[in-house]
Amino acid sequence: MDRRLFSSVWFLVSLCCWVWFCLGKYRDRLSIMAALLAASGAGASKSRIMADANLSFSLLEKYLAVAIRSGFVEFENGKFRLTEHGHDFLKAHKRLCERYYQTSRALESLSIERERLGLLCLGVPSGRRQADFFGE
Repeated sequence: MDRRLFSSVWFLVSLCCWVWFCLGKYRDRLSIMAALLAASGAGASKSRIMADANLSFSLLEKYLAVAIRSGFVEFENGKFRLTEHGHDFLKAHKRLCERYYQTSRALESLSIERERLGLLCLGVPSGRRQADFFGE
């Protein structure tokens, strides 16, 4: 496989992992908790949190119990409300996602630079791919 194509594929995979990590389909515990907290906001029912955070009822029950026990959410007047501690967690999670994305971009840039230097070491002229040089 062409290294430049591999680098591009690797970047897309890492970007997809970041999207899934922070926003989407395959979420880890922190991302699920962040979605639950964001859905709780100023006050929400279990149904609203379940829909907004895209959680099954069993996951909602599990993570809501953890959120209450951790002091991220409190139950007040029939609604679940985000606490100051919960706001702090959401801010920290957002910073983590931003740093993860920036790091992924920096890693991709380093990977491209490494590939370019590797081609120079092989005597491949600038602007040409290694596969073109070796007739692959």
